[in-house]
Amino acid sequence: MDVDLQKYPHNVPHFDASSQNAGLLAAITFLSVGVVSLGMMSNVTLLPVGVCVLIFNTTAWVGLALLLIRGMYFATFYVALFYLPLSSSLGYVFAEDYVFWLSSRAIPLGRDPEIVSAMMWVGEIGLCGLLAGIFFKKQERQIQNGEMKKPFVPKAVLSIPWFSLFSLFALFLSWGAAPEQTIFNEAYGAQRFTRASSAGFNAGALSSYVLLILLQLDIHRTKNKSLKVAVFGFVVVYIVVFLQLLRGDRESSGLIAGLILVQLAFGSKQIQKQLKAAGLAIWKKLYVMTFLIVLVASFAFIGSFRSEATNRTVTVDDVTEMLVRALRQNTWTAAGVNNLALADEVVNQTPEYFFGKTYIDYFLSLPPAFLARAIGYERPINRFSGPGLWYRHLTNGGTHPIIVPFKNFGAVGLLVFMCGLGLLIGFINSFNASSVLSTQLIYGVFAVSGFKWFWYGDMNLIRACMAAIIFYTIYICFACARKAGGSPVVLH
Repeated sequence: MDVDLQKYPHNVPHFDASSQNAGLLAAITFLSVGVVSLGMMSNVTLLPVGVCVLIFNTTAWVGLALLLIRGMYFATFYVALFYLPLSSSLGYVFAEDYVFWLSSRAIPLGRDPEIVSAMMWVGEIGLCGLLAGIFFKKQERQIQNGEMKKPFVPKAVLSIPWFSLFSLFALFLSWGAAPEQTIFNEAYGAQRFTRASSAGFNAGALSSYVLLILLQLDIHRTKNKSLKVAVFGFVVVYIVVFLQLLRGDRESSGLIAGLILVQLAFGSKQIQKQLKAAGLAIWKKLYVMTFLIVLVASFAFIGSFRSEATNRTVTVDDVTEMLVRALRQNTWTAAGVNNLALADEVVNQTPEYFFGKTYIDYFLSLPPAFLARAIGYERPINRFSGPGLWYRHLTNGGTHPIIVPFKNFGAVGLLVFMCGLGLLIGFINSFNASSVLSTQLIYGVFAVSGFKWFWYGDMNLIRACMAAIIFYTIYICFACARKAGGSPVVLH
């Protein structure tokens, strides 16, 4: 049962005209820069490599700053995900002999100024489109009457036994997706088969995280939540620490990001009120920035550590070296190697455009692996084929949000597509004012799947949405709506 916004008009979102005008101006500016970038694609050597790199990075920093100022944390998260794979390009500004990626096949491409410039201009087109779409979306702000308290309205929530069973099932899914070896006895490059992959269910971890987001929202809707918080906290800590970090896996980065974004959007307002009373109204922005920095640094280091921590003793000097290398070459910059390969294709070859075929393949690849295997159906996109493996001569996997739209529709199509994607992200960002469970879940699903979607391909988002539909349907069937005194109410 959701809050009746007509009954409580102080909770209704309102439009801020001045803020909207500023957002529209920003959108037009970013779109204009994107159009100019299209023209620069015709002559990639018109400007030095360092200038091209600086333009891209400046656009990203300005966009991120504007989003943080406007409190659009969800959109900030996605722009950061877009930017990070190309962030190490900044080295070209400070060193003439800098290369984007240190591998034998990538080094010659990274030293070619024409290829690097093309990579940056394609990235600029995509980034400008994304930012333009986000700022075009009319943003709502929640205007609350400070003197009025929103009364507790009975909502459909799980009983403690059902909540515990749902939590254990999420733990089971993550257990099945976790590597069996730890960082202390196996390197990252070794074969790391999991129980889920052997069973043909590679979306086990992501499905687990979607379920945990739903349970987090259930806690927010529960009045007496202490026991649920204890169960939920145990499951999350066990998954993140024992099933992920100690096994050298970073799948839980998406879970952590999703939990924080959902908490910022829909969590208890008591802490925020106390901090504001103490004169710390800016705490959320600082919190988000600190979280992003710590998360990026931590998981970058884990990536280097698991590559080196084989059957040998790791010294203090080794740790220092790994930390330095991690800041340059890591999971997200590996996703950017695809951009280097795409630029090489644009400069030295005739690009092959698919004209939407990839998106049809997404639809044809909807059946899970275990079901496709059972009926003898070969999906066009699977663990052995798909956008993440288009440039396997340079990278072992991963992709970037610009790859698929560019390969399907070219540079102009990329700008249009990214504008549409930005509108979608801006639209979902506005869901932070919603009290409707289904809407909150959409917000949470996009938040928890961001890393996998932007760095490993669109099918991860599709799988997350499929899991959300299934779990939400089951949740509604088992949800128990109770009044403050504990008597049942009708579930709407």
